[in-house]
Amino acid sequence: MDIAPLLVESGLSLIDAYRRLEQTGLGILLMRDADGRLSRTVTDGDLRRAILAGAELGADLASLPRVVPTTVSAEVTAEAAMALMNAKLIDHLPVVGDGGQPIDLLLRRDLDTRILLSSPHMSRLELDYVTEAFDTNWIAPLGPNVDAFERELADHVGIGHAAALASGTAAIHLALNLLGVGPGDTVFCSTLTFVASANPILYQ
Repeated sequence: MDIAPLLVESGLSLIDAYRRLEQTGLGILLMRDADGRLSRTVTDGDLRRAILAGAELGADLASLPRVVPTTVSAEVTAEAAMALMNAKLIDHLPVVGDGGQPIDLLLRRDLDTRILLSSPHMSRLELDYVTEAFDTNWIAPLGPNVDAFERELADHVGIGHAAALASGTAAIHLALNLLGVGPGDTVFCSTLTFVASANPILYQ
């Protein structure tokens, strides 16, 4: 990671530190002393607490309380870094060189176990159906497997008809369209998702 934009000196004002946090978007700055060593980390929370305690926006970072930063060396393993982040309840972990100078920054989001949105699973049965679709040339637009799936799904839930669509996004879009959702309506959307869940709302 290029940490140059995150490096700040103690003379930087609180308001300029806020601006730098906004520009970098990582939620942390690395403050160095006169010898280039990491003296502390600066987060949005640090700045907010200082202002609530009466600090002026023009005050410099040297006015922040002294804290010993939690750091690791370049040899740290991902497992050890995650364990330290968990123990300290932090999401950023500066990496320092032998002289204490910041050389990298580890982020929890890069090290933590990912929550997969939709990991595929193909058993023998699915593979057989895919092979059958290719063998019979029923690849697009529909075919007997899709027709059968729609009929069986409709029977299973006790309705007259069902429509299989190409994606969940298309299904949400169709549902919103059938409900008559339009400008000015309020639509709730999950936050643990990606933009395709919100896009059909914007389409409407």
